[in-house]
Amino acid sequence: MTIFLITISFLIHAMSLFALIILFQRQNKISDSEKKAKQAAKDMEEMMTAFLIEIKEENEQLIAKLGSIPPAKKPNAKDPEPREKPLPPLTPRKAAAKAYTGMKTVQVERNTEKEVPQSKKIADMREQGMTEEEIAKMLHIGVTEVQLALKFNKTAGK
Repeated sequence: MTIFLITISFLIHAMSLFALIILFQRQNKISDSEKKAKQAAKDMEEMMTAFLIEIKEENEQLIAKLGSIPPAKKPNAKDPEPREKPLPPLTPRKAAAKAYTGMKTVQVERNTEKEVPQSKKIADMREQGMTEEEIAKMLHIGVTEVQLALKFNKTAGK
């Protein structure tokens, strides 16, 4: 019986020794990865410092070049620059507002004229058996736009 217990004890000791070796290797891997991370951070810091020094040198060179260029002459307020084109005559505000709103309504009418035929084209192409992708390619619009137009036509028809 003692031989059996000694054998079991040796097996347990061997397994615990094996477990300790595995844990030690894992700990070494973790410490190695920490060292690599610290080294990478140190390298990045050195690289950033080098770039910062380089930028400072370039900045100093630029300041030196700008300092050597003579300043531009400021135009006198008494001598206005000659204008190439005379200014157009001022129009009354009401006339300008009226012209602007007139142009705006024309643009709105043009936009609605363009949108209605496109939705009709989409519906006609769908009735001909074309897929949504084919319709989108033919009309140079997105597939989602075609899908939305078809859905709107379905809801408008009901």
